[in-house]
Amino acid sequence: MRIRPAAKSDLTTASLPHNRREVFSDICALYGGMLFKLGLILIAFAAPCLFIAFLADQNQIAYLAEALAAEDTAPIWQEYQITDSLFNLLNILGLLLFSVGLAGTARVIRQHAWEEPVNLKLDFLKGIRQNCRPFWMLAFLAGCWIFLTKYCFAGALYATGGGVVLNLIPLLIGLLVLLPILCYTAVATTIYTNPLRRNLQLGMLLFLKRPLPAMGICLLLPLLILAAEAIPAIPIRLLLRLMNLLLLPFLLLGWTLWSMNQMDKHINAKQYPELVGKGFTPLETDETQTESN
Repeated sequence: MRIRPAAKSDLTTASLPHNRREVFSDICALYGGMLFKLGLILIAFAAPCLFIAFLADQNQIAYLAEALAAEDTAPIWQEYQITDSLFNLLNILGLLLFSVGLAGTARVIRQHAWEEPVNLKLDFLKGIRQNCRPFWMLAFLAGCWIFLTKYCFAGALYATGGGVVLNLIPLLIGLLVLLPILCYTAVATTIYTNPLRRNLQLGMLLFLKRPLPAMGICLLLPLLILAAEAIPAIPIRLLLRLMNLLLLPFLLLGWTLWSMNQMDKHINAKQYPELVGKGFTPLETDETQTESN
């Protein structure tokens, strides 16, 4: 029987993604709608955080108006520091609920990153069952850092001299060190069946291997958040927060694929070789098959 030669329109291994950058483009093109759905789901889980942020905004505006009309602003900002701390404590509870949505989203994104079949409802619920507890702990750590950072930042409003710099130290340490480690740990939680302590160690290891790129990538989300917080009009600020949440699955996908590349180099190559290159077809494989044919 005569075999028909392959046509250009036929799907071949050459049409498949050959690296995780191509995987990102592939998923955005084919499953962009699903990622937007995940963004809407995250908005629902973030509703308590959004409401607490709205109340904190109103509190901030009230104290700002009072400070503008006063000669001595230090007592006003000291009182603001206390009231704002109450909202930040409540925000920890909101983050715990939000982390449930993140746990489900993380599994769906992992399945896409591995180019495996995805059922949005089933995989989302399975992700909650598998990842909920470690994500709670990560959210609690993040919430405590946010509480400390905003408390110190409020203190910087009435501090003088070197006190201003000291109050900004938790913000810098958190953004440049803690945040990348927590982000690496979140991805490791979806991949390895390790205790949270072990995944935190892996997160620290990956961060220390290439700290500068990790800092740069992980700063993207805080910069988007700070851009929203810098807007004085509360309705526009709320709209930007909603947009950040809607686009968050795309950022999480990019970070997950980046993290998988780092894990392949520094962890999987020796400990989990079956995970190296999972989700794409290396070019070497295509070239080998072509030569053998």
